[in-house]
Amino acid sequence: MSKTNGASPPLTAPPTDAVLEQYDTAESAQFYSVIMGDDTAHVHYGVFSSPSDTTRQAAAATTTALRTLAEDGGVVFRRGVRVLDLGAGNGGAAHALAAATGCSVTCLNLCGRQNAANEAAAEAAGLSSLITVVTGSFEALPAEWTAAFDVVWSQDAIVHSSSKGRVWAEAARVLVPGGHVVLSDIMAAPAAGGEALAAFKERLHVEELLTLDGYEAGLRGAGVATLRTRDLSGHLVPNYRRMLRRIGSERARLTLCSDAYLDNYAALLRDNIKVLCEGEAQAWCALVARKGGFVATTGDAAAVVAPANGVPNGSGVTAAPWAPSPTPVKRWVSSKLHGVKVTRKSVAYHGSVGVSRTLLAAAGITEYEAVDVVNLSNGARWTTYALGMDEEGAFSLNGGGARLGEVGDACVVMSYADAPTYVPARVAILGGGNVVVDEFAYEHQKDAGKSPLPTEAPKGADGGTTAM
Repeated sequence: MSKTNGASPPLTAPPTDAVLEQYDTAESAQFYSVIMGDDTAHVHYGVFSSPSDTTRQAAAATTTALRTLAEDGGVVFRRGVRVLDLGAGNGGAAHALAAATGCSVTCLNLCGRQNAANEAAAEAAGLSSLITVVTGSFEALPAEWTAAFDVVWSQDAIVHSSSKGRVWAEAARVLVPGGHVVLSDIMAAPAAGGEALAAFKERLHVEELLTLDGYEAGLRGAGVATLRTRDLSGHLVPNYRRMLRRIGSERARLTLCSDAYLDNYAALLRDNIKVLCEGEAQAWCALVARKGGFVATTGDAAAVVAPANGVPNGSGVTAAPWAPSPTPVKRWVSSKLHGVKVTRKSVAYHGSVGVSRTLLAAAGITEYEAVDVVNLSNGARWTTYALGMDEEGAFSLNGGGARLGEVGDACVVMSYADAPTYVPARVAILGGGNVVVDEFAYEHQKDAGKSPLPTEAPKGADGGTTAM
């Protein structure tokens, strides 16, 4: 491992021929930069809000979505926060975090070409003081990094490891107690068979694909408890189709890529699209997790370090105070639209609840986030996901939910956060035309029984209401 933005001595890393062959040749570097990155530093999958989104927009939206998920889970990004980006690629996510929040980011990555591009882009953006680029493997991090980072971040990189248990142990070791893991990755869908995953594993040269449950169990074994997850699998086929189209439209620019390379990649993309459209195969998921106590590695296994007042314990590992179990996590309301009225319904549409993007922003609900919908007119309640709509004031019941309400019905839309402590929920109260008439945060009430919303006026003797 060698630090390319500074003068650290080289360190030994595990064999990585498959990864270097896939990403660190002149041919592959140009392919990923053009096809997935669209000439930006974002070389990863994209979140598409609409078919008109550009590759650049979708790739940047992935980092934004992951940061939002992290912040909903209690992660703080600001100046002084130390982030380690595992498998940082060309540095797109690192640059976005540093530029937006002022946090410092150490980019750990195997590929020399990507690391050079990362440093050049950081310098061009004026971010060199916040970005450090280190060449190495996330399966063997430097010993001096123990308890050195507040956040371990990774986008679509850990899939390449054939020893993910070692990655979890290393991530836990370099985190401070209470630090967070924030990642997205390509995983195996719960019901996927080995044959369905074969084409994808061949293209990425990966030996092991775990399910989301497998990721959570591995992190839990390293002392890192999952707080929040998000399934992004619905974006995989749009990503593959966009890549396939760009192989055709950008072929003239791919001067370093042979026809055989491009044709083979296109064939594997078609195979992936086919298996995903026919059933379950790979998945794309994100999660946020929090370290409880202190975990270090001995060989390939994770070992609990006993309390030693933060001083060396004689085994070459520095110990930190140990929490015997992760901080208990509870589910809290985090966002709420109150009194939104149904403007349309569509049984034929394939699910979701459509909400004006302005209203989503008012409540802090992210597009594709899971939400509960309560129909105040008939008491129906169901769980679905929010889909953004460009039309102001729009609120559409789609799929099966369309049978649970009528146009004009008043509803409540709520999302939740899993965290150790309550963070005041954002609430938007809606009036006529689904216009926001009030916004506030739900705080704990000092007096038992006190309601944050006006109560219904009591009935008078004549059946009317009395003044309150």
